[in-house]
Amino acid sequence: MAVKITTVSDFNQKPALMFYAYIMSFLVMIQLICDAVALITVDFSKHIHISASGIIFPIAFVMIGITANIYGSERAKIVALAMTIAQFIFCMAVFTFALIKKGQIYPDNSVTTSFYDYFHRYWTVTASGILDTFLPLWICSVLTSKCKKWFIGKTSQTGGFFYNFPFFGYFFTILIPLCISQLSLVLITYSINFGLGVGVSFSELINIITSTYIYKLAIGLTISLLLTRPLVRLCRIIDKIDTYDYGVSYSVLPKKANTGINNFSEQLS
Repeated sequence: MAVKITTVSDFNQKPALMFYAYIMSFLVMIQLICDAVALITVDFSKHIHISASGIIFPIAFVMIGITANIYGSERAKIVALAMTIAQFIFCMAVFTFALIKKGQIYPDNSVTTSFYDYFHRYWTVTASGILDTFLPLWICSVLTSKCKKWFIGKTSQTGGFFYNFPFFGYFFTILIPLCISQLSLVLITYSINFGLGVGVSFSELINIITSTYIYKLAIGLTISLLLTRPLVRLCRIIDKIDTYDYGVSYSVLPKKANTGINNFSEQLS
């Protein structure tokens, strides 16, 4: 006699988070690309020099902002943690192979020497990587989460400050996290990588920090204004989720069941 086994699951109450997984994979790839070109600068003029990673990494802030907006700060923090772990593995692999290659007696090319000269301070590089990757992205996720509640909150209990002016709420929810989090990034990253790592002059360091910050902010804001709205709607529809972080902890450490309130059923605009 055949036995039929039936499993009942209420899928309507559990978001699939399919698009969330794609975002995490994409951002890990972006992190590894930025690590590979971290010490390359692009000269736009005699006085304007921008880090190659600075040209690419604003995408990460846009995507972290989108993640925090739709999935909540806790899930955005998990993405930032995955990027940090990927960077740790990258640094460890490059350090190990550069060390092995450096120890060989036959002539070597300049690429290995350059990598070794930077990555031989492995623990310093790793520590700075944790700070300049995780911390700014965590700041971005927290500020995005808070700004969404403050400016565009639309629950059945309360409305945001710009509840009746959604454009302004949308703009400030993008602008404030980008300004503060990217400032923290350039101050940490380039002070360590170029100040301590490469050893450029103080004036050149200020030039790189200032130029890169202005560029990062401009490109990040442009990308955000163009992509945040459609991608937020796409994530909301595909994963059936729209998180408001009421009653959550903004701890740096991951915390179980700290995922806010899913208001997808209210069909927020």
